[in-house]
Amino acid sequence: MGEAAHGARGPGSGGARGSGADGPEGPRGPGAGGPDAPGGEGRHGSRTDGPDQPGGDRQHGLGADGPDEPGGDRQHRTAAGGPDGPGADGPDGPGGGATSFGVERDPARVVAFSDGVIAIAITLLVLEIHPPRDTSHLLHDLVALWPSYLVYVVTFMLIGQVWVNHHIMFDHVRSADRVVLFFNTVLLMDVAFLPFAASVLAEAFRDGHGQRTAVVLHGVAFAFLAVLFNVIWWHVRRRRLLAASLEPAGVAAIGRRFRLAVAWLATGTLIGGVLPVLGVAVIAAFIPYYWLPIAGEIARVKRRRGRGNQT
Repeated sequence: MGEAAHGARGPGSGGARGSGADGPEGPRGPGAGGPDAPGGEGRHGSRTDGPDQPGGDRQHGLGADGPDEPGGDRQHRTAAGGPDGPGADGPDGPGGGATSFGVERDPARVVAFSDGVIAIAITLLVLEIHPPRDTSHLLHDLVALWPSYLVYVVTFMLIGQVWVNHHIMFDHVRSADRVVLFFNTVLLMDVAFLPFAASVLAEAFRDGHGQRTAVVLHGVAFAFLAVLFNVIWWHVRRRRLLAASLEPAGVAAIGRRFRLAVAWLATGTLIGGVLPVLGVAVIAAFIPYYWLPIAGEIARVKRRRGRGNQT
């Protein structure tokens, strides 16, 4: 009866501490641990652990662990994946990761958009060949359009090379950041300009005036494209955006091909500023060489085939 004034203590009861709790100094019963005991600090959250225990700090996130525990600091990381969270693609993952140059994205849409722009530009070239208005001397007038035919063929094949090299480059690009997107957009802007440059070149050769300027304009447009290819390739190498399947020898071989394009087209452009016909010939001679395969790029494929034949 003496204990009645303070509240009846049942078996294992700690009075005000609730069922299963001991006195202030006594051992604590199961399920009523202190702040540092597993399951402690229960008044702040059901079945919560201490800040340093698994499942602790529940007031900051239900089911969250401590900052150093798995699942910890969930207020900074979501299931979609923060920098280290599950579901996020790291720099080597399919979708890349966030860098100082923006989020790294799958380059599939970049390639699709680029293919569309290049296809439109290469198709517009034929629209610059205007049929004769007078058909009384049709054969003669058609032959007189030879500058348009020549410029059409040369420019078409050069734009075709742009598409092939773009295809080769992005075959090996694992992900694209904002720098790649920007320079690729500038590259496409230049591609869209090429039908105009081709039209100016054809008109200059038909009229016999302004040929030097026209060759320089045409050559500079393609040389600038070659520079942009080198810039993009340099960036993806430096930022490690290339696929691991491309060996260092292939990376170097593609880089050499891109650098050669700048030198070759720049040489043809400079020559064209003095001797227009020779300048066009130098630029045109670039076409058959550049269609040759890149030896270093296919070295790995050859070795794979060799191993396949041995097995």
